[in-house]
Order: sequence, then C-alpha cells, then structure tokens
Amino acid sequence: MSTSVGAKRLHYNDRSLTTLGVVTGLAMEAALVPVGTSPRLIAHCAGPGPAAAAKAAWHLLEKGCEGLVSYGTAGGLDPALASGTLVLATEILGLRGSLPLPLDSIARAALRETCERRGIPHAEGALLGSDTAILSPKDKAALFQETGALAVDMESHRVAEIAQDAGLPFLAVRVVADPANRTVPSWALKGVDAKGETRALPILLAVLMAPWRIPALIHLAKDSARASTTLEAAAKEGFRV
Repeated sequence: MSTSVGAKRLHYNDRSLTTLGVVTGLAMEAALVPVGTSPRLIAHCAGPGPAAAAKAAWHLLEKGCEGLVSYGTAGGLDPALASGTLVLATEILGLRGSLPLPLDSIARAALRETCERRGIPHAEGALLGSDTAILSPKDKAALFQETGALAVDMESHRVAEIAQDAGLPFLAVRVVADPANRTVPSWALKGVDAKGETRALPILLAVLMAPWRIPALIHLAKDSARASTTLEAAAKEGFRV
C-alpha cells in the first residue's frame, strides 16, 4: 500500500502543510536535518527504539506538526543493498503479522525524483519495524526471506502508527548503515546512550580490551560514514518546506 495517510499530502513544497516533524533515533541524525533553513521544519530525538520514537513523535505533534517523517539509519536485509543506500519505504511491515502501514506516495515520489537528479543511491520497497536490534547476517537473511523487506529499523513503525492514528501523512527516510552481510557486534551498541547521544569511550575501551575488534570497528566506521553522507544529502535536498 502506498497511498497517503489522512486528507493531507506530505509534500515538501506544499505550503498548506504548516510544519513538518522529523523523528530520529540518534542525535547525530537529528543534527543532519537542516532545521535552520525553515521555521516549518522541526527535528526531535528522544533516543533509539520504539518507545523513544513514540515520545518524539508526540512531542512533535504537540508542537503543531502536520506531517511526520522517520529519518535515520537502518539495517540492510536485502543483500543487494550496500551501505549508504537510501531506502524509500513503500510500506512499513511488522514482525508479528501486523497490517502494513501506508506511507505518503507523493512525498516518496518527490524524494525519488530528488535522488535521481542528485545521484543519491536509493531503492524502493518495504521497511520492516522491529522492537529489538537485528544484529547478525543470519537473522537478517531469515527476515529478508520471510518478509521481503529491504531494511529494518526500530523507530519507523511506531512513528507510522502515531501518524496513522492522528490522520496525518507520514514518510520514512532510512539509509542502510550495516548491510545484510555485516554483523553489528553487541559491544558497538554501547556507543549510543539512551538519549541517542554518541559515546566514544565505551567503544575505545572495548577495542583496547580486545584489539582483534579493530577490523570490525573500521568496517562499521566506513559504513556509518557512507550512511551519514547519504542522509545529509537526502535531508539537504529533500526537506524543503
């Protein structure tokens, strides 16, 4: 399903849309949103995970936002997608057989046009919502076979549900950070706190205690850099309200 949610259409150049709210799970993702370019663009990070995403979404609704965007990184499920590939979600799927959540098709088409014009790597397809982190290639492969989703994240499904309940348009803009064949080690998760802030010290300690982790850290850093570059380009070119 790719129809819009509610009566309004989420279009970045539509002046009838008063304010666009952007939900992120990480502070560094929120920092990439060009909020200084328009008073009608607000980004909010309450931390990673579905509960924090819901909190951020409600905060933005209280601020008067009339459209919501889930923006940030995702884990790749489709082995054809490299890190740095922007996923333009056509629907949000749940792990427990829940009904797919629709996304605004006009906004997605506008962002697709921007990606094609600016040479931003992208793919269109389903995005999977999970309440827990999916870390191993084995689990990613199983989910890809089961759902066909291109990528998975922990925030978009909750933001989509809130937007749907409020009758507001919604869009998910997610970029593959760790591709399907990449393992995200559990020690790497310590690099982000509950508020979505980056913490370098726990990662440095993990590497100092086990130097054989250095190659994995290098791969993660390169993947993260590619993802950030794509996210920044998508926000700069796409979030024009």
